[in-house]
Amino acid sequence: MAYIEINYNICYGKECADCVNICPMEVLKLIKDKVEIVNIDSCSLCEICMDICSTNAISVHSK
Repeated sequence: MAYIEINYNICYGKECADCVNICPMEVLKLIKDKVEIVNIDSCSLCEICMDICSTNAISVHSK
């Protein structure tokens, strides 16, 4: 099982949202201009969202 943290102090949200667009499991979604974790159980721990984040606002860990 995955645990995802988003540091909203440095996340660009709607101005970027690359993580939302690249996630193959659709774990992240843009809701009201903010990246939200909507389907954590589907996370495969691939860390693509972490790799694409230009501000390093996302951390993915296994529980």
